[in-house]
Amino acid sequence: MLTRAVEERSQQTAMLHARVATLEVENSQLRAQNAALQLSLMGRDASTTPSSALLIMRREPWETAPKNAPSTCLADEILQGFIASVRTGNFLSATGVMERAAAYSLKPKLCSLIEPDRSAEDDISNVVADIVRSYPEIETLPKQVAVFWNMALLLKWMVLLDQQSWDLMPEWLRPTPSQRETPHAAWIDRIPWRGRLFIGAKSTC
Repeated sequence: MLTRAVEERSQQTAMLHARVATLEVENSQLRAQNAALQLSLMGRDASTTPSSALLIMRREPWETAPKNAPSTCLADEILQGFIASVRTGNFLSATGVMERAAAYSLKPKLCSLIEPDRSAEDDISNVVADIVRSYPEIETLPKQVAVFWNMALLLKWMVLLDQQSWDLMPEWLRPTPSQRETPHAAWIDRIPWRGRLFIGAKSTC
C-alpha cells in the first residue's frame, strides 16, 4: 500500500511539474502577444521609413538598417513594432547618439531570460527574453542563452544604428549589403550567415 501511494504521489508530482511548465510557456506567449498589441497601437502610424531618394547615397554599413518587409510572424511583429516605437521616440526627442545608447546596457542582461519574474532595466533584454521563452522548440538553457544573446545584440543595433552596437555583433550576424537593399522578412536577419543569404535569395518577400 505504501509503495503504491508513493508511486501515485510521484505521478501526481510529475503531472503537476509538466502542467507548470506548460503554463510558463503559455504565459510567455501571452506576454509576447500583449507586447505586440501594445507596440502595434503605439507605432502603427509611425512605422514608415523615409524615401530612399532622401537617404545619403554613401553610408557606413552600420548606418543603414535591413530593408524589412511587413511582419510575417509574432516575433517579427513584436521586434519591428519595438524598433519603430523607439525610433519614433528618438526622433521626437531629438536626442544624440550617445544619449540614446546610454538608455540601454552595453551587453544583453541575462537576468531577463533566467529570472522570468525579474525585469531588467534594459528594455531590449526584456523584449527578447519574452520572445525566446515563448518558443518551446528552444528547450534547453544553453540554446535559449545563445538565441537570446544574438537576438538582443541585433535588436540593439537596429534600434541605435551606431558603430558601437555594430562592432559588438559577431561578423556572421551583421547584415550584408543585400539585406540592406532587398526587401525580405525580418526573421531572415536573425539567421547566421551564410544560411540567410540562401534563404534571402529564395524569399519572395
